[in-house]
Amino acid sequence: VPVADSDVGGKDVQMSLGVHITGHVYGPNGTPALANIGVNTNGAGTQTDSNGYYSLTVPSGSYTLQFNDNSGHHLSGCYDSNNPPTNFTTNQPNSCTLVPVADADVTGKNVWMPAGVAITGTVTGPGGTPALTNVWVGTNGTGTQTDNTGHYSLAVPPTGSYTLQFHDNSGTHASGCYDSNNSPSYFTTDQGACTPVPVAGSDVGGKDVQMSLGVHITGHVYGPNGSPALEGIGVNTNGAGTQTDSNGYYSLTVASGSYTLQFNDNSGTHASGCYDSNNPPANFTTNQPNGCTPVQVNA
Repeated sequence: VPVADSDVGGKDVQMSLGVHITGHVYGPNGTPALANIGVNTNGAGTQTDSNGYYSLTVPSGSYTLQFNDNSGHHLSGCYDSNNPPTNFTTNQPNSCTLVPVADADVTGKNVWMPAGVAITGTVTGPGGTPALTNVWVGTNGTGTQTDNTGHYSLAVPPTGSYTLQFHDNSGTHASGCYDSNNSPSYFTTDQGACTPVPVAGSDVGGKDVQMSLGVHITGHVYGPNGSPALEGIGVNTNGAGTQTDSNGYYSLTVASGSYTLQFNDNSGTHASGCYDSNNPPANFTTNQPNGCTPVQVNA
């Protein structure tokens, strides 16, 4: 759709009927039926019911089916027709088997999810207090959140090495990773200093971290000529991200360093770009990355 400098209307569509990919998800050896398993493909997603049943509505095409146990007891993976009877693999994306869909429902895409071993620990603030709730903990495509005691449990394949990433959804603490060389916090914001956790067939516990407090980059986002304040604008830098509130205000939690601020209007009304201190009063440019001005932050 070509757009010059005015609105373009009349882009009407007629949505086609979808067909369905259906199946059941079970535990190892085909039992028990697993409820609340996330099943996703190409932007479509659902969860299994109490009988392990799922149904995805899709147009004609070829689809990779991905499965994630939100409880953390079973390994994440995808549908693999070359691996009966489980029809499941953790080797993503290389071993995933596409499911072709023409103009009729495709049924019986059942999988058996293997149990994993667990990496566990507790996440706290600086000095070991307080316990931090709702911190995202992830590794190698799988993730979970800490509970109200700061505890987390990640299901991973029984052999391998895993880099643990931590992100405080509240924005109070800086994001980082597990670092066994940095006692007693065992935490670093330097992604080059992450220490992989080796796993060899059994659960690995005690991977506790003390997350450091972050500093903040804050500001407001406005429309042309400084009005109106823009809500829901995505603001991102170096892996940290947030959205503006109803007053156009944003706050990013970061460690000391130099940061390029990028702005994206999710509604599509305004052009995407970055912070440019050399372009007052807008302080904004669409010339990425050449026109972006890094923001220096010191703790």
